[in-house]
Amino acid sequence: MNAIIHTASAVTSACPIRPVVIPVIGDQLHLAESSIKTHVASIFLRLDTTNRVQAAIVAHQLGLV
Repeated sequence: MNAIIHTASAVTSACPIRPVVIPVIGDQLHLAESSIKTHVASIFLRLDTTNRVQAAIVAHQLGLV
C-alpha cells in the first residue's frame, strides 16, 4: 500500500485539479508515457476503479490525497 500512496502522491502532485493528459504527466515527472500508464493502471486496480475520477474519489475517501 505504501507504493500506491507514493505513486498516487507523485501523480497528484504533478497534476493538480485540472484535466491533464498522460504525456504531460510524463513530462512533468520525467518518466516515459508507458510508465505513467502502468502506474495509473496499478492505481485503478488497487483502488478497484476504472477511471481517474473514480480513483480520485476513492483516494479522497481513504484519505490518500
